[in-house]
Amino acid sequence: MVAPKIGETMCDPAAGTFGFGIAAYEFIRTASSSPEFIREMQRNGGPVVRRGLGDRLTPEQRRIASYLDCLLSKADAIRAAQVETQKELDALMPSVLAKAFAGEL
Repeated sequence: MVAPKIGETMCDPAAGTFGFGIAAYEFIRTASSSPEFIREMQRNGGPVVRRGLGDRLTPEQRRIASYLDCLLSKADAIRAAQVETQKELDALMPSVLAKAFAGEL
């Protein structure tokens, strides 16, 4: 990945999960952080990465970063609900198949 800068336009041509956009956002936020506000973190069991607070962002940039953080939090909650729903479906599948093969559906 390249090193995006504030003011540049970023394009995520696939835009499926917006992964490139999220990576660009997190890169800029970390690059706009004082060293004392950069921490190593791990999200959802993934690799350990450096994340910054973005303390050197302007007030408008902080407002946008806060909004993006809110969206990312909601996306994490949706992913967690999706994982839980998949587990429930996986648990139900054997009984559905048993009924189907017994001609009970």
